[in-house]
Amino acid sequence: MKKIILILVLVLFFLVGCSQNDNDIIDELEGEYYYVKVIYLAPYSSGSLYYPNLPGSLVIEFTEEQIVYHRNGLEETETYTDIEFRKEEVNKDLDAVINLDFDGVFETFDYRYDIYSDGTSIGLTIFIDDETFYLAETRMIGGSHDIFSVYSIIEIEQ
Repeated sequence: MKKIILILVLVLFFLVGCSQNDNDIIDELEGEYYYVKVIYLAPYSSGSLYYPNLPGSLVIEFTEEQIVYHRNGLEETETYTDIEFRKEEVNKDLDAVINLDFDGVFETFDYRYDIYSDGTSIGLTIFIDDETFYLAETRMIGGSHDIFSVYSIIEIEQ
């Protein structure tokens, strides 16, 4: 009987440990975040790292129930519910040709947290470097949606 219980505990531990869903990050993120600066733009972007996004403008709000993303300042607001964070290694599916990293930005991060709403990617990812948070606009591209492409990464702060 003890062996069966031990096996069940080990299986449960294994299943919980293998889960990529990492919603505990919401405890760290909860609150409103504001624009600091752009640290990465895709090489095919028509923008500039010095794009005049107003420092201090509200970018994103995290709560347990939802995420409110203020695209282009407050002009376009999108609200997402049933949020799930999936922790991935930064380089998983990251295509080196599409995401030319001239300044080594991606090397500073160990993990990324892809954000899903109702099981579908919302095209936003969180990168964390020590205690600094970054918000990235991302897409999975390719025929089988297995190429991770980063359009921009901005530093955000509360």
